[in-house]
Amino acid sequence: MRAVIVALAASSALSLAPPALAARGVPCAFYGIDPGAPVDAGKVILDEERAEQLARAGAGAVRVEFLLDGAEAWDEDKLDAYEAIIDAVRGAGLEPLGLLSHRTLAEGQERWNDDPDGDGNNAYVEAFAETAEALMTRFAGDVVRWEIWSQPNCFEDPDYALDPENAGCTYILPRVLAQIFAQIRVRNEALFNVGELSLIAGGLLASDDAAAPFSGVDYLRELYEQPVLEELALRYDERTPWSYLGHQLFVSQFSEVDAVALGGTLDEVRELAEEEGDESPFFVTGMAWSSALVGEELQAANLTTSLELLSQRDDVAGVVWASFQDGPRDDRLYGLVDEAGAAKVAFAALRDEAAGCEPEQGGGTGSGGDGNGSSSGGVSGVPLPGTSGQGGRPIDGKRRDSSCSYAAGTPQGRGALPDVGWLALLAGAAIAIARSRRVI
Repeated sequence: MRAVIVALAASSALSLAPPALAARGVPCAFYGIDPGAPVDAGKVILDEERAEQLARAGAGAVRVEFLLDGAEAWDEDKLDAYEAIIDAVRGAGLEPLGLLSHRTLAEGQERWNDDPDGDGNNAYVEAFAETAEALMTRFAGDVVRWEIWSQPNCFEDPDYALDPENAGCTYILPRVLAQIFAQIRVRNEALFNVGELSLIAGGLLASDDAAAPFSGVDYLRELYEQPVLEELALRYDERTPWSYLGHQLFVSQFSEVDAVALGGTLDEVRELAEEEGDESPFFVTGMAWSSALVGEELQAANLTTSLELLSQRDDVAGVVWASFQDGPRDDRLYGLVDEAGAAKVAFAALRDEAAGCEPEQGGGTGSGGDGNGSSSGGVSGVPLPGTSGQGGRPIDGKRRDSSCSYAAGTPQGRGALPDVGWLALLAGAAIAIARSRRVI
């Protein structure tokens, strides 16, 4: 049926506080969790059991990273594995938030930041945009919101600006990221036109850690200055190709959260966005505190305080807790449950904070588990997924040659968009059918 769409569209854990009334009127999809890699060594980790655990924790949305998992390219077997993942997420009443990151393709930083002529376009950009188009087309109707990159302003080498190909972390040149956004926007015009695709500008890292401070302001300012975005604005009469400003908030990591500092971090970015005419709301795609650093009680208290603050802001569309479960090699311990699967205090805190949230009309995506907006659990611990989870098969496909139709500085067909009224009606009907019955 996705092919049809394309054709038509071209806890017994102790809570620190009683259930939060602030969740009343807040969409359930506002409360998200990042479960970690959805596949590992070919095995599907984010299966039906895991998705139900996330729903019981109070999640209404799940961040799903589309990663190659050691493969060289995407093929039908790998896509089928992600079909099962998305089915599991939606089957639990959760909204999948797609993430296309540096792990979506096999190449590394020396390839994506290879830009000697300074126009931001290269073979990696075109391959990334082509892959994004294929994934967004494949999952049209099931995944609407897609985060592009994650922590694009993160670097390890202080001389990252002089040697971006060896900057470390996930740093990507703003002009390269702008080209990625531009090419995704053009390639997926039909899905944008019928409201079935929206982009989150890669979660900019914000950290007040003295040893590794990061702010997204300077990076975002440089992103706004890219000529390719001006060309897109002329073509589509939109200030930006994204619908949300992604941010990852890691502040007050060693103490009680400073609400003023937390809000001030977003206020600083909002001031810049307003100067640039960008009214996009924030989407916090990562936020957490480590129980190893602050203890379980304060981890839960910080979760409650920050979610209450962010849910009361008119310019925040959603928040994703950065980890569901601590891993065996994880020294940060951001999870809501420990390595053995026992719920921490923060598990109940998130569930209570999301209690009373508003599901989508008719239930379904973002309604949280049973589709009625409640986040019931009542378990003293969350078991690890069984070892019989569905696994992906070997991947040996080859990437197709790039057929990019959007070159740097040469947008095609500027001007008014074509009349897509009839197309939107047909596509809407097809997507509704796809959501109830998938036929590939």
